[in-house]
Amino acid sequence: MTPMLPFPGPLHQPFAHGDGPATAVLVHGFPGTPAEVRPLAAALVAVGWRVRAPLLPGFGPDWGTLRERRWTEWRDEVARALATAAESGAPVLAVGFSMGAALTMAALETGAPADAMVLIAPFTRYGDRRALLLPLLRRVLSDVRPYERADLDDPSLRAELTEKLGAVDLDDPATRDRVRNEVRVPTAALDELRRAGRHAWRVAPRLAARPTMVVQGLRDTTVVPETTVALVHRLRGAPRRLMLGGADHRVLSPGAPGHDELLRALQRFGHEQLGRLG
Repeated sequence: MTPMLPFPGPLHQPFAHGDGPATAVLVHGFPGTPAEVRPLAAALVAVGWRVRAPLLPGFGPDWGTLRERRWTEWRDEVARALATAAESGAPVLAVGFSMGAALTMAALETGAPADAMVLIAPFTRYGDRRALLLPLLRRVLSDVRPYERADLDDPSLRAELTEKLGAVDLDDPATRDRVRNEVRVPTAALDELRRAGRHAWRVAPRLAARPTMVVQGLRDTTVVPETTVALVHRLRGAPRRLMLGGADHRVLSPGAPGHDELLRALQRFGHEQLGRLG
């Protein structure tokens, strides 16, 4: 039987689009790929930005290596992408989603360049206190099965699985069983995510003040709104806040609550920064 490998196809590869005078670097979340930030890329290109979206080590087609990766590798890849974007001397906008937002903050703390920043559902800590056990669990539990008890008839979840797994028949009982049992996430990677978020929380007050927009869905149970509000108060420079009333953590998905409002706000912010920096 062919293994059920996640993230098939070119949509999950790194990409660069547009020919604008300045570059936006878009950083995906966990366990995502550049595919999830493509709507953000299209919105920014439409208002004049060039965009680049890196694929972080261990994600996408390299999923099989994820358990050996460390969060500092992800941070360093973001820092390289920002440095490459700045080589021409043109302005740089850093945009991070969830884990990507934490890694963006961590990369900026190392001195990576960015003239402005957008943090979407910025991950800094798990909402479940059991995550505190991850340093121990990674030693005794190899991986977890995130869809073991999931409702595979939920339309939004089915759309997410189609993006991650390709054209699979989720109505087929054998396929459903394989999704529940074969799709696994390394416990070590979950702990590295915890470490990345904790580091971003610590360094947030040390980041240089720059124009910043922070976006948060009020129905998000992955990155809870209270944590994001607390993070905003730790950032310098009075960041702009966009709180999306009906949105959850799937806000990047077309058709999801808050998605269109997010794109409009991103375009307004991007247009303002081009005018300010150009």
